[in-house]
Amino acid sequence: LFGGTRSGVVTLTKYIQEHPCVYIVRNVHFFEYTFTNKAGWYKRHFPTSFYKNYFKLRHKQKLLVGESTGTYIFHPDVPKRIRENVPNVKLVVMLRNPINSSYSKYNHFRNEGLESSSFEDAIKMEVERIKIGKERDELRINNPDFDNAVNFNYLRHGHYAEKLKNWFKVFPKEQILILTNDEFNADIDKTLKQTFEFLGLPDYTIKNKIKHNVGKYPKIQESTRKLLVDYFRPYNQELFKLIGKELDWNK
Repeated sequence: LFGGTRSGVVTLTKYIQEHPCVYIVRNVHFFEYTFTNKAGWYKRHFPTSFYKNYFKLRHKQKLLVGESTGTYIFHPDVPKRIRENVPNVKLVVMLRNPINSSYSKYNHFRNEGLESSSFEDAIKMEVERIKIGKERDELRINNPDFDNAVNFNYLRHGHYAEKLKNWFKVFPKEQILILTNDEFNADIDKTLKQTFEFLGLPDYTIKNKIKHNVGKYPKIQESTRKLLVDYFRPYNQELFKLIGKELDWNK
């Protein structure tokens, strides 16, 4: 599981973890900055083959094993690294309206003491950095780890089509389930049923439907929202075309 920053990946993971046939590890980050470790190090995070075979014999159902590392979506090298190690993996992506995602992320950093600027100043500075990067190649940071860094990528992490194209280059679309935070919040049971079917799991009713990792902060200024609607519109249209679905994000 992975997705946009502050998109609901944590909550979705908690719900899926309740399924009796699922074992999920959170935030291993192996395919990002611990990829220099051997694959054996990664495998030690999960149940052994002996246990999985025992589970299957006892419960007449396979144990689904996986991980949830939300930031995998941003690092351009992660898709090919996963493909090389787990080619038959099933990938679940959660996306959130990039305006809400960027504002939530900003406030999270603000509350943590990692951001001192106003939201308006922070996005203006990022727009300027994006412009400089496009116009002056010598100042561009050609480091994939920078693309992955959560800090100060409020806007760039909302360029979902750009990120997903890296995944579609190495994985067929049949192996990727794309969910949205809006659909998830509107009908949790429907989204979970869709997810369980995609993962090949028997249907299961989740009991503890509690939202996790929810932040509290002032409402975004209307003028700022309008500015961001215009900013993200072309990126959203590119995403809608890519996934074949129109989302209510350009308002």
